[in-house]
Amino acid sequence: SGSPSKYINYKEPLTYKQAQKLPDAAEWQEATEKELQQFIDLDAIIPIKRGDVPKDKNITESKLVFKVKLQADGSLDKYKVRLVAKGFTQIYGVDYYENFSPTPMIGGVRFVLIFILQHKLKRASGDVTS
Repeated sequence: SGSPSKYINYKEPLTYKQAQKLPDAAEWQEATEKELQQFIDLDAIIPIKRGDVPKDKNITESKLVFKVKLQADGSLDKYKVRLVAKGFTQIYGVDYYENFSPTPMIGGVRFVLIFILQHKLKRASGDVTS
């Protein structure tokens, strides 16, 4: 964990190449490998060579997003990398056939909140690691 002042004006890299040129390249590399391994472990992606993709198939482009997470006092918490798909490059009927975006129904949200209040449970929030 670095000193708080070091990260106040820290500029996260915009590309993998930029990340590899920084003094903290090893930390970015580790965070990148961790993110990609999670997708592989969940069978969400299968690494392939671009040349192995059939000519009649499209590749959904993706990019890495780099972010430094800080603790409340401004010191370094962790290096975070996210792999995001550029879904806007997909073509309906070619790359996908349906769209799924789960959202909770307001009745379910109300039920959970009332249940918490009636049973005097402690409310908490958290981050789910994929």
